[in-house]
Amino acid sequence: MRSPGRKGTVFLLLLSCSLLGCGISDRWKEKEEGKKEAYSPVKVHYTMPVAGEASVISEQTMETKVSGKNLRIATIGSPYREILEEAGKLLEKKGYELQIQIYEDYNAPNESVASGEADGNFFQHSSYLERYNLEKETALTEAAMVYFQPMAIYKGRADSLKEKKENMKIFVPMSVTGYARALFLLQQEGILTLAEDTDLMAVEGDIVENPYNIILVQLEEEEIWEKRQEADFIICSTAYALGAGSHPKKEALAMEKADSLAAASFGQGLVTLEENKEKLQPLAEVLCSKEMQEFITYHYQGSLQFQGEILKIEEELE
Repeated sequence: MRSPGRKGTVFLLLLSCSLLGCGISDRWKEKEEGKKEAYSPVKVHYTMPVAGEASVISEQTMETKVSGKNLRIATIGSPYREILEEAGKLLEKKGYELQIQIYEDYNAPNESVASGEADGNFFQHSSYLERYNLEKETALTEAAMVYFQPMAIYKGRADSLKEKKENMKIFVPMSVTGYARALFLLQQEGILTLAEDTDLMAVEGDIVENPYNIILVQLEEEEIWEKRQEADFIICSTAYALGAGSHPKKEALAMEKADSLAAASFGQGLVTLEENKEKLQPLAEVLCSKEMQEFITYHYQGSLQFQGEILKIEEELE
């Protein structure tokens, strides 16, 4: 079970979508090719930024004839956008309209929920949410845990991890948790060793063995992929690789495992305010449904690891 993201908070699992086993990709492909369903079109709105506020760079509305059941969800780019688009199609069948607000600024989706401009957001993992709540003194909470987005090692100038050599240069994420996950991934592949008590706040000082004397260069994730030919290897999240047109499952040299510490701590979830949980229940159910599992498994070919858990904060312990 995933560790609580906040001390004193007990998360109870209300729904866990069962794994479908082998053949999901084939069944989804057959469904797509053999069943031509007419979903409503997507319309995109572009709005000018308001002074002092983060701008919505676009808003997609899955059109429906039903009114009064609008769900406004803030997000950033891929793969969240595509997943929400698919969720919008499934929600439409239930009589709901999903409005997707797309931002460039990572802080904006949380700000939009806290201010009431959006009912919820879908773009972040548990650790990021916990840190944001502490820094901004907000009370955003997870309504559903949808999937785990692994970090992976990709080739730069070197084509294979067998090409280990002295003084290898490796680009890693600049964020605290991204850097720590990169260290654990390098340890997983036998490139370095961390101290036994190291957690997901690991820093360079936690490295106890560095036999190849690797050089770790921290960059913003959007820079890592663009500059990959300047390093021997790079480490970045699946989202950036997918956004760059990569196929992580095929192209990654190594990837965080499903039973890793990161997988238990960094699930990507639907986030909202406690008072909005009931309103977002239909979306939470859709995001954790078997249909969504099939979509995520087929569309991303295993690059994203489906979790499918609807969560509820049961009580606060003093």
